[in-house]
Amino acid sequence: MTDKRNTDVATYIQRGNEKGSNKRAIYYYRKALELEPDNYVAYYHWGEKLSSGLCDGTTTEWHGGKRQLLKVVELTTEAIKTNPQDINALWYRGNAYERLNFAVEAINDFSKVIDIEPDNVEVYKRRADLKFYCGNSKSKDLLGAIDDYSKIIVLTNDKNYYHVRAWVKEELHLYHEAIEDYTLGIEAGINDYYFYRARVKEVVYDYEGAIDDYLKGIEIAPRFRYYMGLCKIYYNKNEIDQAQEYFDKAIELAPDIDEKDMKLYFNNLAVATS
Repeated sequence: MTDKRNTDVATYIQRGNEKGSNKRAIYYYRKALELEPDNYVAYYHWGEKLSSGLCDGTTTEWHGGKRQLLKVVELTTEAIKTNPQDINALWYRGNAYERLNFAVEAINDFSKVIDIEPDNVEVYKRRADLKFYCGNSKSKDLLGAIDDYSKIIVLTNDKNYYHVRAWVKEELHLYHEAIEDYTLGIEAGINDYYFYRARVKEVVYDYEGAIDDYLKGIEIAPRFRYYMGLCKIYYNKNEIDQAQEYFDKAIELAPDIDEKDMKLYFNNLAVATS
C-alpha cells in the first residue's frame, strides 16, 4: 500500500509539472499533498510555478510562490536534521533558497551536495551561475565561478562553457585569459568565438588581431555584426573611408534596420576603446 501511495504521489507531481496552466498544475500538487502532506518536492514545484510568473491571475493562489517555498525550507531542514547527508533535501532546499533570493544560503546547500557528490554537474552549474550572475555582493564570487565552470568543462567536455568562463574573466578584467578561452573554443570548432575574441582584443588595443578575427568570421559566414565590428575599429583608428565601406556592407546584410537602431548598435557593439 505504501509503495502504491508513493507511486501515486510521484505521478501527481509529474502531471503537475507537465501542465502549462497553474490551475491545473496546482490541482495535481494538492492531490499529491493529500496523500503525503509533508512532500517537499510537491511544495517546491508548486512554488516554482508561482514564482516563475506563470499564474494566469485568476486564482487566489498567487503569492509569488513564497509560502510554498518557505514550506520547502521548513520540511527539508527537518529532513536534513535527521540526515545531514540527504542530497535530495539539500538540493531542494538550495533551489528554494535560490528562488527566495537567499543566494548565500543556496550556495551553501549546493556546496554541501558537491561535498557528498563531487562530480554532480548540475549542482556545479547552479552554484556557478549564482556566484556569477547574482547581484548580491555577499554571494558574488567571480573567482569561485571560474573554478566551477572549469570543473564543468572537465566533467562534461562541453566547450560552450569556455564562453561563460571567458565572460567572468572579462568582468574581472582578465582579458588575456578570456582571449585564451575563446581560442580554446575556436580550436574546438566554435566559429562564433571569433566575434567574441575580436571584441576582447579591441579592449586590449590589439586592433590588428581583432580585424583578423572579424575577417575570419566573415570568411566562414558573413554577418552584420562582423562588418559592424570592422566599421567601429576603423572609425576608432580615424580611417573613415574604410569604416564607411564596412558600414555599407553591414547595411546590405540588414537593409531594414533604421538609422536610430544602427547608431545604437554601433555605440554598443563593443567595449569602448577610448
